[in-house]
Amino acid sequence: MSIRELKQNDEQNPHKIRFDSTMEILNEAENKKMVDKNFHFFILEECHPVIKEKKSKQNAVVLKPVLDCEHVSIYDPETKLYKFPTVQLISNALQRMENGAINLLDKVLVLEVHETFFETKKKGEEQVQKERFYCRTKLNLIDGLKFAKDSAYMLYLTDDKKKIKGKLYLEKFSIKSHNSFMDLYMKHSINIVPVIGVDFSLANLTLDES
Repeated sequence: MSIRELKQNDEQNPHKIRFDSTMEILNEAENKKMVDKNFHFFILEECHPVIKEKKSKQNAVVLKPVLDCEHVSIYDPETKLYKFPTVQLISNALQRMENGAINLLDKVLVLEVHETFFETKKKGEEQVQKERFYCRTKLNLIDGLKFAKDSAYMLYLTDDKKKIKGKLYLEKFSIKSHNSFMDLYMKHSINIVPVIGVDFSLANLTLDES
């Protein structure tokens, strides 16, 4: 993928961001308590809104929700790692510039790890599904493309108090052009040619004995 494609990513040329990941909890005692927990990703994007007021901070950052991964991780007792399902994200979900394009080189994603659990407030009531935040890390897309494409790229996971909770290993990171069948058809990049076949085998013949 060229640098120009990453800088000029627009609606007519969306890209699919894809990666595999595993999580390691550093504290062994805490890890034993977490082996039965259901962890999943909640992905946000760091956005820098255009601020017109002079008194406002120019480096203000807003977190925009991008993807809530429903599928949970699987714990491997041999490696003591939590394996997350493959993450797939279309670039159209990210914030655009004023000209409508998306510069993937500048994109920073916040990967939050949430725990999903069920809670019953009173006896006889149905269980309610809830979530609680566990840890997070930041990922610059260009770093993922550089370091996690052919090898494992490690990021530290921290809680709300900036305390290190564990490590996140990213692998098989890729950013590829994504076009649906209709996209290719509308761009005249694909031709539909009808092919008619006639089967004259005996099994398909009806013999009229009358």
